[in-house]
Amino acid sequence: TTGGFTWQREGVDTSATDKSGLRGITYVRFDESGALAYVREASEPIFKAGELLEGLLKAATKDAPVPTEAPSSYKPRVPQSAEDLVRYLWEE
Repeated sequence: TTGGFTWQREGVDTSATDKSGLRGITYVRFDESGALAYVREASEPIFKAGELLEGLLKAATKDAPVPTEAPSSYKPRVPQSAEDLVRYLWEE
């Protein structure tokens, strides 16, 4: 059995003007006996570099060759269900 969900953590200070908090996603899988077999969690970065990072990456890769085809390990497909989508995003 598998499951995935998104979450948002908000601060305790309810008077704060920034209510965005930290957001992320969690994926869990249980084995046949119901024991937890696998967990993966990811969150947005707290600090976003934005335009500064974009400029740095453009400068660092300006002379890099442009790939002409996808890596051989990439197999494009369209997930057929919510469970399939979670597996596609987290396991493939």
